[in-house]
Amino acid sequence: MAGTDNWKFSRSALPRSLADLPAGEAAIALGYCLAALAVGRFTHRVSGVALLGPADAIAAAALLRLPRPNWPRALALIFAAAGLADALCGAPGIPAALGGAVTRTLDVALMAGSVRLIGRYEFPRVSLTQASIATILFGVLAPGLAAVAGSAVDRLVGPGAPFAEDLRLGWSSASLGACLFSAPILLSSRAAWQRLLRPRYLAVNLLLLSSYVLGVYLAMRFVALPFVLIGMGLMIAAYPLGGFGTSLLSAACGITMIALWTAGIRPTSLLAVPSVTSLAGFPVIGLFTALLPPIAVGIGTDERRAIARALRASERRFRDSIEHSPIGMLIVDLDGLWTYANAALQRMLGYTEEELRAMPFGGPSDPQDRGDSVDRRRRLLNGEYTSYEVERRFRHKDGHWVWTHSAVSLVRDEDGGPRHLVVQIESIEDRRRAEAKFAEERQRLKVTLSKIADAVVTTDPQTRITYLNDSAAALMGLDADYAVNRRLDEVIHLTDAATGRRAPNLLARCLIHGRTCQREVPALLHRPDGSVMHIVDVISPVIDADGVVAGTVILFRDASRDVERSKDLHFRATHDPLTGLANRTLFNERLRETFAQSAHLSTPAVLIAIDLDRFKAVNDSGGHAAGDALLRRVADLLRAHVRAADTVARLGGDEFAVILPNCPMEVAETIARDLARELNPLAADWDGVAYEIGASLGVASRRDDMRSVDDWLATADEACYIAKRDGRGRVSMAGPTIYAEGAQRTLAAAIAATHR
Repeated sequence: MAGTDNWKFSRSALPRSLADLPAGEAAIALGYCLAALAVGRFTHRVSGVALLGPADAIAAAALLRLPRPNWPRALALIFAAAGLADALCGAPGIPAALGGAVTRTLDVALMAGSVRLIGRYEFPRVSLTQASIATILFGVLAPGLAAVAGSAVDRLVGPGAPFAEDLRLGWSSASLGACLFSAPILLSSRAAWQRLLRPRYLAVNLLLLSSYVLGVYLAMRFVALPFVLIGMGLMIAAYPLGGFGTSLLSAACGITMIALWTAGIRPTSLLAVPSVTSLAGFPVIGLFTALLPPIAVGIGTDERRAIARALRASERRFRDSIEHSPIGMLIVDLDGLWTYANAALQRMLGYTEEELRAMPFGGPSDPQDRGDSVDRRRRLLNGEYTSYEVERRFRHKDGHWVWTHSAVSLVRDEDGGPRHLVVQIESIEDRRRAEAKFAEERQRLKVTLSKIADAVVTTDPQTRITYLNDSAAALMGLDADYAVNRRLDEVIHLTDAATGRRAPNLLARCLIHGRTCQREVPALLHRPDGSVMHIVDVISPVIDADGVVAGTVILFRDASRDVERSKDLHFRATHDPLTGLANRTLFNERLRETFAQSAHLSTPAVLIAIDLDRFKAVNDSGGHAAGDALLRRVADLLRAHVRAADTVARLGGDEFAVILPNCPMEVAETIARDLARELNPLAADWDGVAYEIGASLGVASRRDDMRSVDDWLATADEACYIAKRDGRGRVSMAGPTIYAEGAQRTLAAAIAATHR
């Protein structure tokens, strides 16, 4: 609380007008002024000196109860109220009134400030220790320091009573006020007032108050040591009344004693004191000893009651939590008898609590488990461990067994001795049924996977193989026992069939993104025996209940037949079925690639157009079988005399072509003349008949002024046409003239196609 108060003085702490005064601080200042006037008038009339100490105690206690006081402003208001009260109570002049105001303000500041600074007090809830410390500070030390300062101020403003007498009067006045009025203010609360003023207790409390006031009178009138008797009576009342009620009763008794003293009614042991209307000689210490101990007893009673209420509430919460717990709760005594079973346990086992209590040691547990229970309980009592957990079964009232998970702990008393056992019992029947069903499904799944043809592999999140079926072991050439618990990349090696590099890691991609990944292009699987095969794989994540990838399922499939079938289909689509040479489709594709590469890299490229001579006569006389045989021989010769990077194509009928990429014209001319020499003449026998054919070749290199492959192909055709026109069986090298004629022919063909 001290940390939340505003102790810093600033101009903003002072109110601009009365309307700006906070209600709490203004009320304290007004209450202080009224209390000071009442007490000061009375004491001045009785003793001739205005003793404002009780008002100081009232103001200090009220400041302590204010939640967030502005201390500079509050003390400034009290200073003004104290000066006004001193002046109205007969202070001799303005300096004396100001000096008294300084003393009063200092007294309030020391009382309230000392308590606030030493610790965190949450009035009215205080412990007996806190109350004792506050009493010493509030009622003894702070008033003493203020009395010393006040006496010094009195010496400065003018002559007065002797210093010791002034000090005694100032200290006793403030201490007396603290004793009478601080406790009721600090301990008051709405709930405390409601308890005292409750209709069924109000008459009793008023009767008790009247009785004690009368008792104080009788004690002061007829008893030699009344303070002891009064204190004992208040002690008795402190137990039922508590701290606040006792403080009110003590204040009433104290005020009564002061009133009787001033009226001349005094104890018989103090008859030496003049029985006149005066406060002279009033035994302040005796008043303290009579009033303060009962208040302390009342505070202690409140503290014990609060502890008892908290304990009862804690026990009630504990009982409610056990009784309404969805888990079976059991209390077992040290002899193994069941002394308490909550509703959940009764429902679980089908017995009532009385039936369970009447059972012998161990209750309805399995007799085979009781031996283990005795040993565990012995070790628990010996302190070898504080608790243990075990799975055991209990016999239900209808005869079937209930499997449970039991957690047993020991409760000890205040001295550390064993008191009883607390057992939490949770049925695991559903879990055991689920585990059995899961095991059955797992076995069924294993059997199913072992019989299917596809290879199936499962992994954990760390890519370790947890299972592979027989098909997977056979496909990969692995031993299943060797592969399990190894990382997938340790036993399976995949490469890209086109580049030879490591194939993309679909497993890592699946684990990162949590979605199914499928390999579109077959990869090469390298088996331990050195063989390779084409495979495709599909990897699917296994997602747990929390949405986390708990592993993967990988399906491998042998794609070798698919790859071979795809290659065969591609070959059939791009090659001539009779000769095995590239057909026109593949030829056009390779021609465009060669043309573009040559133009981009400025490398030479040559195209040879070949047209067979006298081939039609073979077909007409020997039939297509004889012609096909000759075409195959031509294809073999062409393949045998070109480079590995060259493309030999049959364009249709008796027309062939050879593409020579990155080939100088001199090399191309040599290749063309070798081909012409082999083909002219080309003799063959078919069904006893000799046939002879030849070939005309046109050679054209790619030129920079060619606009497209059509120009290049037309130039080669034109050269071949010239070779055939000039006598056949020869090679014609395309020059500028032939290129121009070929270009014109290409243009004419394009125009004709447009008109069509």
